[in-house]
Amino acid sequence: TEDNGIQYAQLSISGIRDARVNDQSQNQLFKLLHRGYTGVYANGDGDKGVADCPFDFYHQWVTNPKVAQAMAESVTRSTIGVKCCPVHGIPIDGSTKVAYATVTKHEEAVETQSLFEFACCQCFRPKPN
Repeated sequence: TEDNGIQYAQLSISGIRDARVNDQSQNQLFKLLHRGYTGVYANGDGDKGVADCPFDFYHQWVTNPKVAQAMAESVTRSTIGVKCCPVHGIPIDGSTKVAYATVTKHEEAVETQSLFEFACCQCFRPKPN
C-alpha cells in the first residue's frame, strides 16, 4: 500500500458470522477466550484452552472502573490536557488555562506546524542549538 493511504473493507454481518465460525488463525474472538488451546490439547488436558482473563487490570476495569481509571492515571497522567502537546480548547495540566491556536495564512500554518511538532517532541529530544 502507499504511504498514508486509506484502506477500505466491505463487511457483511453474514461474512463476519461465517468468519467467527470457520476462520482459524484470524478468529481473534475465539482465540482470546481459548488461549493456548493447541498446547492444552496436545498435552491431553482438554480442548478449550484458558478462558480466564490473564490481566488483572482488565478484570478490575470490568468490576470497578473507577479503580482501574486511578490505576491508569498512576502510570500516565490525571489530567486530560498536557502542556507539551496542547489541543485547542482542552485544559492544560488540570488548570482552567486552555490551548488556543489561530492561523490565517499558509506560511503561518507551516511555521505553526513546525513549532507544534517541536513542542510535542521536546519532552523526548534535546532542543536544537
